[in-house]
Amino acid sequence: ILDAEVSRTKAFRAYLLRAAFLASVGDKAAAEKDYIHLTTFPNAQEGHQLLGKFYVETDRLDDAIAAWEKGDRVM
Repeated sequence: ILDAEVSRTKAFRAYLLRAAFLASVGDKAAAEKDYIHLTTFPNAQEGHQLLGKFYVETDRLDDAIAAWEKGDRVM
């Protein structure tokens, strides 16, 4: 269902829902791909914040800081 929603709408919220689901079931590589994709939307700063949060949750603190810093530059 989530894959179909992403394919149909290509919307930020669809990618976010799928990323959160994938992370919750342990598919961290696929979740990371969707979180990274969130940074390509017009609201890229929010995407970088979410990517950073994902990295914190996966114990990748250096990557989290880098994502947040990049998001701060996107404004």
